[in-house]
Amino acid sequence: MGKGILAKASLAAGILLLLDGLYVAITTNLNMGTALTLAAGALLTACGIWREKIAALTAKGFIRIVKYAVLAGVLFLLGMILFLAAAARGDSMDYKEDAVIVLGAAVHGDQASRTLSHRLDQAVQYAEKNPRAMIVVSGGRGPQEEVTEASAMERYLMDKGISKQRIVKEERATSTYENFKFSREILDKHFKGAYTCVFVTSDFHLYRARSIGAAAGLEAKGLGAKTDWYNLPPSYLRESLAVVKFWMIKR
Repeated sequence: MGKGILAKASLAAGILLLLDGLYVAITTNLNMGTALTLAAGALLTACGIWREKIAALTAKGFIRIVKYAVLAGVLFLLGMILFLAAAARGDSMDYKEDAVIVLGAAVHGDQASRTLSHRLDQAVQYAEKNPRAMIVVSGGRGPQEEVTEASAMERYLMDKGISKQRIVKEERATSTYENFKFSREILDKHFKGAYTCVFVTSDFHLYRARSIGAAAGLEAKGLGAKTDWYNLPPSYLRESLAVVKFWMIKR
């Protein structure tokens, strides 16, 4: 009975992940997170449908070792996801910081993606509470993007009522490390002395962004923007691997 329930749960979870991965692949830019979601969905679906055959196949020998290695990998990913979820809370801030940095995300054509829109909406809320803060929008031009992320962000903020005079575009960055590196260069030149700042990114990205900012020499408080429910699986799966990469190469 227990194994039957487990098989059904695996099948249900697999189908949900497959549907989620397909939806994200169709409606947004395809990336590693989407591919991981589809792969996880296919694996769980297969385990649910062919549980007995898989159990017999992996009962002994080298394949049994492979099975335990796969299980260890799955448990590690689950642990990473829980770790990132726990670290997704933003830092305390007094809304008197000198600058806010908005980290770029995908642009569809010349329009901010929903992920980027959520970050910008969070930045607007911060800017309204701290009207003296300088706003740095950071992001270059990537594949499938007609304009730089910084340019799309500037237009979005202006449409939300933020004055163009408050916004500085950083249009070279192609990674989180470069977001902080190039933004720091702008802020160092502008303030010519000590300053405080906040960065805005997606909630799942807070831990790694905070760590990368410190590696780039910029100590900043983090403010997390929400993630749409259907983007949670691909975002957390992709971010888990990205964190492991950061731990290895510090970038």
